[in-house]
Amino acid sequence: MTSNGRGRRNVMRELMQTRSLVVGAFLNLTDAAVVDIAALAGYDYVVAEAEHGSLSLAMIAHYVRAAHNRDLGILVRVPADDPGYIQRVLDVGVDGVQIPHVRNAQDARHAVAAVRYPPAGTRGMFPKGVVSEFGAHGYSNVAELVSALNAQTICNIIIEDAAGVEDIDEILAVPGLDIVTVGPGDLSASMGLIERPQDPAIHAAIDKVLAACRRAGIPAHLPVSHAPSSPEELVSKGVWMLSSGTDLGTLLAGMRADLAAAPSAS
Repeated sequence: MTSNGRGRRNVMRELMQTRSLVVGAFLNLTDAAVVDIAALAGYDYVVAEAEHGSLSLAMIAHYVRAAHNRDLGILVRVPADDPGYIQRVLDVGVDGVQIPHVRNAQDARHAVAAVRYPPAGTRGMFPKGVVSEFGAHGYSNVAELVSALNAQTICNIIIEDAAGVEDIDEILAVPGLDIVTVGPGDLSASMGLIERPQDPAIHAAIDKVLAACRRAGIPAHLPVSHAPSSPEELVSKGVWMLSSGTDLGTLLAGMRADLAAAPSAS
């Protein structure tokens, strides 16, 4: 059931309009029950991890149904700036995509084009899919549907290379960007600082991206491990999204804690 009888809900867009700060997690497990668990834990959104791991498009479609049943926002981190794959992911009804390794303004323009229908982009037409309610979208014509989806669908780019940090102002000048994620892991690797994500140089690069986002009026996304200590400071720096980790890491940590608490026979 749609929220207003006209088109599929975009929960991430609704959150952008109503919340000053949201918290989510990256999901890798191939059972959509993990989406329900994330919602029951209190997360605002999830990111389906399709850049790494083994999630299939069919599994992402199951994720989408679970997320919308739980009023949970859902993005997909796609493997690359691949318009064909991005189009298929968007067709199954996700709220938007995270596009990795945006290093310059041209990359940003490609990302926006893949997410938007013409004339704003190059996304292929498919008005009978999940995102269009199989044609029962409630708009008077396809042009209205396309206009609504262009306005709602989230284009979230990831800055995780030294080149992207260097060109951040030019990148953010590209129209159509909704959220900017900073990826400290890959960023540290690109700066020759593997396994040193807390190095002062990494924090300086992150601060540069956040300052540029704030000037451009584009919400930013950070992992909790690199976030300032208070919600007020986060908001003042332009951070809107936080990610607390992955389902795999949480599961491992929980199992280790349970094991540590168990009586030992040794």
